[in-house]
Amino acid sequence: MKKRPFALTSVILCSAIIAGAMSACGKESEDSESLPKLNESESSIGEYVSVVSSESSDEPTSKEVSQEELNYINPLTGLPCRDEIDNCRPVAITINNIAEAQPLMGVSKADAVYECLVEGGITRLLAVYKDVKSVGTIGSIRSARPVFIDIAYGYNGVYVHCGTSTQAEKKLAENGSITATFDLGKYDWAWRDQERLDSGYAGEHTLVTDGETLARGISDSGTDMNTSVRYPQQFGNCAALSGGFSAEDFSVIFSGYKSTSFKYDSKNKVYNVLQYGDDMYDSTYATNVTVQNVIVISVRNYMLDDEHVGLEIVGNGTGYYINGGKAIKIKWSKLSEETPINYTTEDGKELIMNPGRQYICCVPPEYGISF
Repeated sequence: MKKRPFALTSVILCSAIIAGAMSACGKESEDSESLPKLNESESSIGEYVSVVSSESSDEPTSKEVSQEELNYINPLTGLPCRDEIDNCRPVAITINNIAEAQPLMGVSKADAVYECLVEGGITRLLAVYKDVKSVGTIGSIRSARPVFIDIAYGYNGVYVHCGTSTQAEKKLAENGSITATFDLGKYDWAWRDQERLDSGYAGEHTLVTDGETLARGISDSGTDMNTSVRYPQQFGNCAALSGGFSAEDFSVIFSGYKSTSFKYDSKNKVYNVLQYGDDMYDSTYATNVTVQNVIVISVRNYMLDDEHVGLEIVGNGTGYYINGGKAIKIKWSKLSEETPINYTTEDGKELIMNPGRQYICCVPPEYGISF
């Protein structure tokens, strides 16, 4: 089937910008990251360290959990869950997404994943977990960016990273009272993955933690992990999709270097996420990353300095909501750093989203999506 290109705005990318992004691809700055030493041993990290295997950390399958146990609804996904996590404060973690850092770890268990351009044509992820303690190994973890801080603030979340860019450091210093933040370079809640080190990964691609260790460390710090925040997103039957157009196989273009593709699995009613010519893979759970909901929003970008990219996530714009092999046009808005992103249909009505995990692509307007 012939693909139909859809630009999120009418802005056309000039060849000079493409050339600049491609020339910078693969380049990733170290920023001011304070990283744990590469020779840290498990014993030097102390009581926080535990070895979590994918087998022991994986959640029971639906066949192993009785319907009676699914008494609660996860407010970030609309899906049934076993534990009362409605008042549990979300944890948002910056995840390394450069090709050399693959595979990912623990991302398949995130309730929401945000992919954003950060520098040199590359992207990073923000993985948001309503109940992080149930997740196995998570990583690899990288430095903070202003856009991820703003997104985490909108969830009243605990923001976890390792190191900062200059702009993110300033933002955290100015707005640190809005939410709790933890730089894992300053705590013993993270460690270098020995298997990655032995396999020749660069040090910046090896920092990991696990949900139980992280949750215990945050709790021991005295951080209040309860929240009374009510999230605006409502879940149910998205009637608007009945008038949508086909979206079973599409690509989201972030730069001349990076794109992410989605292919619909009609049998399991999920989208498979692909990048770098292969499935996005989670080595913690030995599974490909899949989601029920894909959201693509146009977010204006600008240069923070000679290298780093900023995104105007506080603002509004247009985009697409995609679920079940269909897509509709939507509008989005984020009124302030402290408020979540709100979605409406194109005519301004509240978007009722079908239950499921979300993958949100924050795309520069000069790029777009190809169905």
